[in-house]
Amino acid sequence: MSSVAATISGQLPRLLVLAGLGSLCVLLGLLAGADPALGLQATVAAAFVLVTIVNLTAGVVLYMLIAFFEPGALVGPLIAAAVLLAISWFARVSTTSGSQTRTLAADHPTAIYALALLIAWGVVSFNWAEQTGDAVQDLARYLINFGLFVIVYTAAHTRREVAWLIGGFVLGAAATSVYGLVVQPEVGLPAEAFRFSGGLGDPNVLAAVLIAGVALAAGGAAAMRRYPLVRLGCAAAAGLCLFALLLTASRGGLIALGLTLLAAPFVMGRWRLHALLGGTVIAVSVVLYFMLFASDDAREHVERATSGELRSQESRLTIWQIGWRMVEANPVQGVGLGNFQAASIHYVLQPGQTPRTDRIVDTPMGAHNTYLHLFSELGVVGGVLFLAIVGFALRSALLAARNFGRAGDLAMELMSRAVVVATIGLLAASFFISMQSNNKFWLVLGLGPGLLAVSRSVAPAEGDDAPLAATAR
Repeated sequence: MSSVAATISGQLPRLLVLAGLGSLCVLLGLLAGADPALGLQATVAAAFVLVTIVNLTAGVVLYMLIAFFEPGALVGPLIAAAVLLAISWFARVSTTSGSQTRTLAADHPTAIYALALLIAWGVVSFNWAEQTGDAVQDLARYLINFGLFVIVYTAAHTRREVAWLIGGFVLGAAATSVYGLVVQPEVGLPAEAFRFSGGLGDPNVLAAVLIAGVALAAGGAAAMRRYPLVRLGCAAAAGLCLFALLLTASRGGLIALGLTLLAAPFVMGRWRLHALLGGTVIAVSVVLYFMLFASDDAREHVERATSGELRSQESRLTIWQIGWRMVEANPVQGVGLGNFQAASIHYVLQPGQTPRTDRIVDTPMGAHNTYLHLFSELGVVGGVLFLAIVGFALRSALLAARNFGRAGDLAMELMSRAVVVATIGLLAASFFISMQSNNKFWLVLGLGPGLLAVSRSVAPAEGDDAPLAATAR
């Protein structure tokens, strides 16, 4: 009898877990019977919670998938998911030894200092910000995205985990493209109903992240030679992301894609010829699509970028002009975190033509340029700190590629260079939209330092401080 009691006592934790899971399944089943849509959402939420608690990397992958479906209704769940990831990250770094986990603060303290200084400067800017509420909201976004940057570094602990993270981003990009093709959600502006927005609700933002999706998927297709099905899936995802990118009819996205294709041969090392040939095929495909298959509305929207009436029709130039006036008037401190839209109206009545002031007075808009947005809100201090963080992430991916190449790990070298290309694509797209608070942007940036850490476990870290140009062989 005592042996039975001892057995039950030893199995009690497991029995309690099973009982809890069983009760959860019953509750989810009852909820699904009453409201199928709500039941599905609750099931996804429960799965995310369980997976994230058990495995941080799997939680980040699931977060990536969710992040590609974030029109206004999902903002709350995304914040909750980010908080849960932070809890899982803290549990991982506080309960495992140094050899089993890593933190950005321990390995790259300078990067943490830059992140902390940028946050601190944003808080200081509350003193001169016109709308403190807007500043607080932007500060919350920065905190979440910087947290993702730090979490991805810890989640990318092994080659397999890096592959899962990259695969999660590619799958998310492909899934939001399929969602847009099947559901065909409406674009915010009725006049642009012909444009494709996927699950993000904004064609320009979707185009930006799809450039990264194409780069990472193409890199995966080239690197996964030992896994034919995975390679085929990556190739299909690359084609799907490119097709969806064309459907967005995003002029900024297409320009950024062209710049990315031009830059790719210079950073792809031993695969520069492949990058050149692939870029040529993509460029020809884009031209043929808009010549032969695009709708008249999409073709006219893209061609408007070369028309003589661009200045009177394109609101972005007016917004950029106003933003530059802010920078000139407040070069050091800026107008305050999150206050571009609130402050822009004060810079309209100045010498110089501003044809689309309705975008400033009637419906204030963001800067539509990440760099201008940051320099206008946080001045040269915040802008330089942001560029330093971005430079650190990009340099880390290049150094990782060099380390993997030295170790003869060509698959990981190729994936590291694909991350470089994806990062360049996002940075190029950032000239046309404000991406500083976009979670996909920071998730991709986090891959670079993570890859560098993994590369140091397979190759000596010596020479990591060599000139950056030396990494692009």
